[in-house]
Amino acid sequence: MPLLPVALVQVLLEISACSCSVWEAAVH
Repeated sequence: MPLLPVALVQVLLEISACSCSVWEAAVH
């Protein structure tokens, strides 16, 4: 089961990175 937390963290990182990109695009 150690792969589940790793995948979850990767998904969260991708979502946060996407949110940052969208936020920066909206601000600029």
